[in-house]
Amino acid sequence: MGRARLSLELGRTLAESGTAAASLESRFGVGRRKLGWPLGVLESDPFFAALSELSGRPVPEKHVKERGRLVDSYVDAHKYVFGRRAVVYGEEDLVVGLASFLSEIGVQPVLCASGGRSGRWKRP
Repeated sequence: MGRARLSLELGRTLAESGTAAASLESRFGVGRRKLGWPLGVLESDPFFAALSELSGRPVPEKHVKERGRLVDSYVDAHKYVFGRRAVVYGEEDLVVGLASFLSEIGVQPVLCASGGRSGRWKRP
């Protein structure tokens, strides 16, 4: 990994230091790109764009078609889920990813909580 061009670090609540990607960056000069968990369209698009950029290849057609089917399913399900409310609890990055996804499909996260102790969540 010390000769990699870039590390993709998945998680919005990860520390700036102490992660594997941070270690590779400081010890070997490996670049680091922080992304969210690829849940839903809004977080998957940057993930696939990063993979495409790194590989120098376009996103495979099967994934482009899959994205289209996902957007179509959003439209179909919107009338059933829009305006619903949800409570999300779990590991910090999972909660962030799920809350983002739920918002994307029209569900309103009304309470998001975690037992994590990273200190990266601010109290309202």
